[in-house]
Amino acid sequence: MTTPIGKIGSKATPIVGGILQSVFTVGLLGLGGDRSWMWLLLVAGFAGGVGNMVVIVGFMVTATPGLADHEHGRATGLAAMTQQIGHHHGHADHERHRPRSHDRHRHGGCPRRSEGGDAG
Repeated sequence: MTTPIGKIGSKATPIVGGILQSVFTVGLLGLGGDRSWMWLLLVAGFAGGVGNMVVIVGFMVTATPGLADHEHGRATGLAAMTQQIGHHHGHADHERHRPRSHDRHRHGGCPRRSEGGDAG
């Protein structure tokens, strides 16, 4: 059985995976507000996740060819570290730009009561 990397090459694999992930992520924009859209969420979420996996595997395979056996661990660790830095930077950036209306979720999901309100 031939793998996607074997069919299209290690340099093209992350690009194809990124396109796959992007297409199915854009598909999530079609979600409606009721449960009848759950099928789209599940299918697009799964297919986008497969695209992300293809990107990661293609990146690792592209980052480590031609190395001596004793250097593969270090190269894979450095490649994984770059992904972790990008992941954590993305979360910090998301936190910085989120709307302030979400602050109520830090307090158990309920907005604080104003003074003098009904306590019970």
